[in-house]
Amino acid sequence: MGFDRIVGHERPLRVLRRSLSSGRVPHAYLFWGPSGVGKSLVAREVARVLLCRSEGALAAAEACGACRSCGRLDSGTHPDLHVLEAGGARVGVEAVRGLQEALSYRAFEGGRRVAILPDAARLTREAANALLKTLEEPPEGVHLILIASHREQLLPTVVSRCQGIRFDPLDDAAVERVLAGCGLGGDEARRLAAAAAGRPGRVLGRGEGEFLALLGEVEAAAER
Repeated sequence: MGFDRIVGHERPLRVLRRSLSSGRVPHAYLFWGPSGVGKSLVAREVARVLLCRSEGALAAAEACGACRSCGRLDSGTHPDLHVLEAGGARVGVEAVRGLQEALSYRAFEGGRRVAILPDAARLTREAANALLKTLEEPPEGVHLILIASHREQLLPTVVSRCQGIRFDPLDDAAVERVLAGCGLGGDEARRLAAAAAGRPGRVLGRGEGEFLALLGEVEAAAER
């Protein structure tokens, strides 16, 4: 993918690139902002750079895309990337303890391990308190990326131990570019961009039936 191919989010990407290229990467980020704007996409790109084995990847803030580590990331089989998703309504303490155990082992590739928590807002209080131990005393080479819609969804003690980066909705033109990259264009893309309200994730990833239903809603609204 590469940061250059991510549409919008200029300020967050500038902050992240500066942090990566300087080598001063915090042990924990909190990406927050509306759902569907691309926070998880950016989190995975940060992980790609951190885990890339190319010598100049960190300084360039760009994964090479050619090393074995990049190949494993692309195939979803990298042993040093851990994604803790909610299996149900909440993320419980046992799931967090399982993640902590995985992060306690040595890295398989290079010296870094990355954990992404796309459902950080669903952590139970017990799970969040357990995660605090890792945030306060992270193992060497471990980086965590927590993702939520609002900072207030997390315990203040968790928020205070992360570098927060806010993601805003994209403008309609940016959403159209995202949709164009997925094969949607013309009037259809313009109408869907307006319906997305700055969140292309509202459109992408839907099944055909949901997609057609949304398009129908947009067309009906345009006729009123």
